[in-house]
Amino acid sequence: TQSTWEAVVSTQSTWEAGVSTQSTWEAVVSTQSTWEAVVSTQSTWGRDSVNYYKSGKFKIWEEMITKPTCKAQFRRMLQVGLIVTIFDDLIFPTPEEEKEKFITTDEKTGKKVTIPHPVHAIRAWNASTKTYELIDPHLDGAPDSKEEADKYWAAMLQRFREGYGDEIDEMLGQS
Repeated sequence: TQSTWEAVVSTQSTWEAGVSTQSTWEAVVSTQSTWEAVVSTQSTWGRDSVNYYKSGKFKIWEEMITKPTCKAQFRRMLQVGLIVTIFDDLIFPTPEEEKEKFITTDEKTGKKVTIPHPVHAIRAWNASTKTYELIDPHLDGAPDSKEEADKYWAAMLQRFREGYGDEIDEMLGQS
Protein backbone atom coordinates (compact mmCIF):
# COMPACT_ATOMS: atom_id res chain seq x y z
CA THR A 1 0.00 0.00 0.00
CA GLN A 2 1.39 3.36 -0.96
CA SER A 3 1.12 5.96 1.77
CA THR A 4 0.60 9.62 1.07
CA TRP A 5 1.99 12.42 3.17
CA GLU A 6 -0.82 14.53 4.47
CA ALA A 7 -1.17 16.44 7.58
CA VAL A 8 1.08 15.45 11.48
CA VAL A 9 3.19 18.51 10.89
CA SER A 10 4.94 20.30 13.66
CA THR A 11 7.01 23.29 12.77
CA GLN A 12 9.86 24.17 15.08
CA SER A 13 11.49 27.55 14.59
CA THR A 14 14.80 28.40 16.22
CA TRP A 15 17.24 31.25 15.94
CA GLU A 16 20.80 30.31 15.11
CA ALA A 17 23.30 33.15 14.70
CA GLY A 18 20.44 35.54 14.03
CA VAL A 19 19.00 33.38 11.23
CA SER A 20 15.63 31.69 11.64
CA THR A 21 15.63 28.02 10.70
CA GLN A 22 12.60 25.83 10.51
CA SER A 23 12.22 22.07 10.74
CA THR A 24 9.05 20.30 9.75
CA TRP A 25 8.05 16.99 11.28
CA GLU A 26 5.42 14.60 9.98
CA ALA A 27 4.11 11.33 11.33
CA VAL A 28 1.77 8.49 10.44
CA VAL A 29 -0.79 8.29 13.24
CA SER A 30 -3.70 6.92 11.26
CA THR A 31 -4.54 3.26 11.44
CA GLN A 32 -5.40 3.62 7.74
CA SER A 33 -1.65 3.93 6.89
CA THR A 34 -1.79 7.48 5.61
CA TRP A 35 0.49 10.31 6.58
CA GLU A 36 -1.28 12.86 8.71
CA ALA A 37 -0.21 16.46 9.10
CA VAL A 38 -1.42 17.92 12.36
CA VAL A 39 0.11 21.07 13.73
CA SER A 40 1.61 20.28 17.11
CA THR A 41 0.98 22.54 20.08
CA GLN A 42 4.50 21.77 21.27
CA SER A 43 6.79 24.58 20.12
CA THR A 44 10.15 23.21 21.19
CA TRP A 45 10.47 19.60 20.23
CA GLY A 46 12.98 17.95 17.98
CA ARG A 47 15.06 14.79 17.76
CA ASP A 48 16.12 15.04 21.41
CA SER A 49 12.48 15.38 22.47
CA VAL A 50 11.45 12.39 20.35
CA ASN A 51 14.28 10.31 21.84
CA TYR A 52 13.31 11.42 25.34
CA TYR A 53 9.68 10.43 24.77
CA LYS A 54 10.77 7.09 23.32
CA SER A 55 12.84 6.37 26.43
CA GLY A 56 9.92 6.34 28.85
CA LYS A 57 6.71 5.71 26.93
CA PHE A 58 6.85 1.90 26.96
CA LYS A 59 6.92 1.89 30.78
CA ILE A 60 4.02 4.36 30.77
CA TRP A 61 2.06 2.08 28.44
CA GLU A 62 2.80 -0.97 30.65
CA GLU A 63 1.65 0.95 33.72
CA MET A 64 -1.55 2.05 31.98
CA ILE A 65 -2.53 -1.45 30.88
CA THR A 66 -1.54 -3.23 34.09
CA LYS A 67 -3.03 -0.57 36.41
CA PRO A 68 -5.91 0.98 34.45
CA THR A 69 -8.02 3.73 35.97
CA CYS A 70 -11.23 1.96 34.93
CA LYS A 71 -12.61 -1.09 33.16
CA ALA A 72 -13.42 0.91 30.01
CA GLN A 73 -9.78 2.01 29.70
CA PHE A 74 -8.58 -1.57 30.24
CA ARG A 75 -11.01 -2.93 27.63
CA ARG A 76 -10.01 -0.34 25.03
CA MET A 77 -6.29 -0.83 25.68
CA LEU A 78 -6.70 -4.58 25.25
CA GLN A 79 -8.49 -3.94 21.96
CA VAL A 80 -5.73 -1.57 20.75
CA GLY A 81 -3.12 -4.16 21.71
CA LEU A 82 0.59 -3.97 22.35
CA ILE A 83 2.12 -0.59 21.54
CA VAL A 84 5.80 -0.57 20.59
CA THR A 85 6.02 2.84 18.90
CA ILE A 86 5.87 6.37 20.28
CA PHE A 87 2.54 7.87 21.28
CA ASP A 88 1.54 11.25 22.64
CA ASP A 89 -1.83 12.83 22.08
CA LEU A 90 -0.45 16.38 22.26
CA ILE A 91 2.48 16.02 19.88
CA PHE A 92 0.84 13.42 17.62
CA PRO A 93 -2.91 14.07 17.88
CA THR A 94 -5.33 11.39 16.76
CA PRO A 95 -7.16 12.27 13.53
CA GLU A 96 -10.72 13.41 14.23
CA GLU A 97 -12.27 10.42 12.43
CA GLU A 98 -10.42 7.98 14.73
CA LYS A 99 -10.81 9.74 18.09
CA GLU A 100 -13.68 7.53 19.26
CA LYS A 101 -11.32 4.52 19.11
CA PHE A 102 -8.82 6.22 21.42
CA ILE A 103 -11.03 7.99 23.96
CA THR A 104 -13.27 6.29 26.46
CA THR A 105 -15.21 7.35 29.53
CA ASP A 106 -14.40 6.30 33.08
CA GLU A 107 -17.68 4.76 34.23
CA LYS A 108 -17.06 5.83 37.85
CA THR A 109 -16.12 9.49 37.32
CA GLY A 110 -17.59 10.26 33.88
CA LYS A 111 -14.20 11.71 32.84
CA LYS A 112 -12.76 11.13 29.38
CA VAL A 113 -9.73 8.82 29.33
CA THR A 114 -7.28 8.99 26.43
CA ILE A 115 -6.02 5.65 25.13
CA PRO A 116 -2.49 5.60 23.66
CA HIS A 117 -2.53 5.86 19.87
CA PRO A 118 0.73 4.62 18.34
CA VAL A 119 2.63 6.55 15.69
CA HIS A 120 3.62 4.29 12.83
CA ALA A 121 6.33 6.49 11.29
CA ILE A 122 8.00 9.87 11.77
CA ARG A 123 10.02 11.93 9.37
CA ALA A 124 11.77 15.29 9.66
CA TRP A 125 12.69 17.74 6.95
CA ASN A 126 16.43 18.31 6.66
CA ALA A 127 16.83 21.81 5.24
CA SER A 128 20.51 21.23 4.43
CA THR A 129 19.90 18.21 2.20
CA LYS A 130 16.36 19.24 1.21
CA THR A 131 15.12 15.74 2.01
CA TYR A 132 13.02 14.05 4.66
CA GLU A 133 14.82 11.80 7.12
CA LEU A 134 12.94 8.94 8.75
CA ILE A 135 13.10 8.80 12.54
CA ASP A 136 12.67 5.46 14.25
CA PRO A 137 9.45 5.60 16.34
CA HIS A 138 10.23 2.34 18.22
CA LEU A 139 10.01 2.68 22.01
CA ASP A 140 13.01 1.89 24.17
CA GLY A 141 12.37 -1.30 26.14
CA ALA A 142 9.61 -2.52 23.80
CA PRO A 143 9.98 -5.86 22.01
CA ASP A 144 12.07 -5.34 18.87
CA SER A 145 10.82 -7.95 16.42
CA LYS A 146 7.30 -9.03 15.51
CA GLU A 147 8.09 -12.45 16.98
CA GLU A 148 9.22 -10.92 20.30
CA ALA A 149 6.17 -8.63 20.33
CA ASP A 150 3.80 -11.55 19.70
CA LYS A 151 5.41 -13.54 22.55
CA TYR A 152 5.30 -10.55 24.90
CA TRP A 153 1.62 -9.83 24.13
CA ALA A 154 0.64 -13.51 24.44
CA ALA A 155 2.38 -13.72 27.84
CA MET A 156 0.68 -10.51 29.01
CA LEU A 157 -2.74 -11.75 27.90
CA GLN A 158 -2.11 -15.04 29.70
CA ARG A 159 -1.33 -13.16 32.95
CA PHE A 160 -4.54 -11.17 32.51
CA ARG A 161 -6.54 -14.37 31.88
CA GLU A 162 -5.11 -15.85 35.07
CA GLY A 163 -6.31 -12.80 36.99
CA TYR A 164 -9.58 -12.02 35.19
CA GLY A 165 -10.55 -15.32 33.57
CA ASP A 166 -12.77 -15.41 30.49
CA GLU A 167 -13.59 -11.73 30.88
CA ILE A 168 -10.36 -10.93 28.99
CA ASP A 169 -11.55 -12.78 25.89
CA GLU A 170 -14.91 -11.03 26.16
CA MET A 171 -13.13 -7.66 26.27
CA LEU A 172 -11.09 -8.66 23.24
CA GLY A 173 -14.26 -9.72 21.44
CA GLN A 174 -13.06 -13.33 21.25
CA SER A 175 -15.78 -15.02 23.29
